[in-house]
Parts: sequence; structure tokens; C-alpha cells
Amino acid sequence: MNKFTISILHRLLHALGQYRIWRIFHELRQINRKGMDNMLEYILNSEMPERPFNYWFLRKYVGDLISSQQGSLALAVPSDVGTMLDEIPSETTSGERRLLWHFFASMWDGSGDVVEIGPFLGGTSRAIALGMAANCKTNSGRLLTFDRFEHYYPPSELKKFVRPMQESGLLSPDALARIGSSSSFLEIYKEIHGVHSYGKRIVPVACPVPDTADQAHKTGPWFHLPPDTACSAFFVDGCKSWFGTKYFMKACCGIARPGSRFIFQDYLQFTCFWLPSFIQRFNECFRLLCYIDQTFVFELIQPLPPERIEAEYPDKPESWDVHTFETLFTGARLAAEARGHREALVKHAIQYGGALAYIGEKDLARSWFTALLRDPIAAGYEAVVQEAAAAPTYRPNEWGGEPIIL
Repeated sequence: MNKFTISILHRLLHALGQYRIWRIFHELRQINRKGMDNMLEYILNSEMPERPFNYWFLRKYVGDLISSQQGSLALAVPSDVGTMLDEIPSETTSGERRLLWHFFASMWDGSGDVVEIGPFLGGTSRAIALGMAANCKTNSGRLLTFDRFEHYYPPSELKKFVRPMQESGLLSPDALARIGSSSSFLEIYKEIHGVHSYGKRIVPVACPVPDTADQAHKTGPWFHLPPDTACSAFFVDGCKSWFGTKYFMKACCGIARPGSRFIFQDYLQFTCFWLPSFIQRFNECFRLLCYIDQTFVFELIQPLPPERIEAEYPDKPESWDVHTFETLFTGARLAAEARGHREALVKHAIQYGGALAYIGEKDLARSWFTALLRDPIAAGYEAVVQEAAAAPTYRPNEWGGEPIIL
């Protein structure tokens, strides 16, 4: 292929953009599914040995082979459900959304309501609510979904998420114009889900968790469950801080009975060291049921009173020393090793380094990452380890977090 042709194709692809290219592929695949699938397989087989894709591309679109094999559910879904699960821009993987649908369609006992924290535009809300609707054990359960519904991204970035849905007809023509300076997206969230029958189950509430103890003492409104709420499943994707996790888990464990399920979407997100820290601190109370990619499902196997959380889980990670975090993450890594989950081995090692950086032990954190990069267990994960070695975690702020730089 000559340079002129390549130049023309490059300009055409750039003009079309990612969404339109995908739509072209999607429409052609409806006409010739086998031919287009073979073409995609050929491209991936030809390019993957050179590893041109970064870690985040591989996690989102290809997934981790080991974690996918370890999942205890077959993740195939009906074709109409699959189409709906992939319509909404989401920070979850396709496999994670399918796990949610299967979990709430077949594994959930159908009792009471479901709590979700941090839905963003609602890719996970749709997966959960569709699964609830398919569950023969319940007809009336609600999905109580809590978020601040603003300040996720600056307005220009949020519009990049919304524009494809507007162009495809999933949102009204004035959707972009309704994004103001606060980047509020509550009305957009309601529009996405309100037109579907499953949307009747969803109750969105603009109440986030506070990120610090000082913030919790200021005017909220902060996350709180309605009086006499009975819930048996909790999906956690909005606990982006140490204290926020404590605040949420205190509220939920106060009503959760043994047998309740806690689903952590960011359990292996390397910046979120507080999630495995919490589970490991109270590991006798939780049992791992299944997982795929970064989403882990735990069963509460004995009561965890809020008073115990308050007494044993501090408001700030700086209240714990190096030895405490070493003990917690050694336990997490031993559990990952026992189930043959190499991604978790690496991610928990990174999270330990992030905990060290957060509590001020930066020299120790740098030495830890240097050693991890030389460890054969990290082979294939060098890119994410190097990224974490520069900034392994963050402190929360208005727009998400301020990176802690090593």
C-alpha cells in the first residue's frame, strides 16, 4: 500500500472518529457476522504479538485471561441484553457488566432492595436492574443508586462521554446543552434509564459519601439509607477514598445480615488500596464468591457491627503503620496465590506500595516498586507497575483526586 493511499485512509479515519468507525463495523457485522469476526480476529492475532496496546486497552477490551477463567459464571447473555449492556459509556469492562447481570438474575436471592454507590451514567445500573427484572424470585425490589451526579469530570470531558449517545439517538438533541459548569448529569442519567421498563426500579439519589471526616461534619447531604430499608446486595463503585469506604460500609453493615453480598468494582484498581485493606481487616466476616477483571463479589458470613468498624478502622490510613499494611496485603496476596490469580498478586503488591506512599513512607514505596519491577511475577504487567511507581494513589479532591507523586 503506497504512502498516498495510507495518508488518505488516515485522514478519513481521523474525520470519522472512533464512534462512527465502530458503528460502521457494527452495521457490517449485522450483515456478515462471521466475515467481520474473522477480520477482527485476524487483526488482533496479527497485532497482539507486538503488544501495541497499552495495559488499559487490554484490561477493558480483552480482559485478563486468568481472571476470566477463574470467574464461576458463564458470561454469555441474551443478544438483546448484550446490546443494552454495551450501549452506555462505562468505566467497567464488558465482562464486569455481564457478571452483574448474571449475579442479579440468578445468584441474588431477590429479597429486599439493592444499593448502588457511584453509577456515573448508569452502565452498571442498567446491568443490575436488568438482572433484577430477570430474577424470578423478586417483582418489587428497587435499585437505590447514590451519587453526587456532578463533578466527575470537567464539562468538556463529560461531553465526550455523552456525545456518542446523543449521536446514536439514545439521548435527546439538547443533552449536551444541559451540561452546566458543575458537570451535573442527574437529568441525563434519568433520561437514559427512564424510557425503559427496568428504569421503574431505579431510584437515583444525589447523596455521595464524604471523602474525609472533616467533610462529613459539614453540610451534606451525605449518603444515608431511608428508614427501615431492607437490602441484601450492595454494589460499591463510588467509594473513591479511605474515609468514604468506612462511611459507606458502616451504614450498610448496619442493616446487612449474614448472606448479604458486597460487590466491589474497584477491588483491583491499583489506586484504591483502601478496599482490600477493609476486607482484609475484617476478613473473617467476608467470603469471596466470584470475580472477573477488577470486580469482586463477597458474601457477608457473620455480622459486622458499625461500632466495630468505627473502633477498628481509623478515619485516616496514617493511623496505621507499615507493619499493619504489610500484614494486610501479605494476607491478600497469599489468598490470590492460593487461587492462582496472578493479576491480583501484582495489583495487591502495587496497592501495598500505594498505602506506603499515602502514609508518608515514600522512600520505602520507591524501593518496593523497584523490587516489584524485577520480580518475575510482574511479567506482562510492567506498564501498570511503572505507572503506579510514578503515582500509586491519590488524595481525594473536588474533581476526583490529587495524585501522590513518588
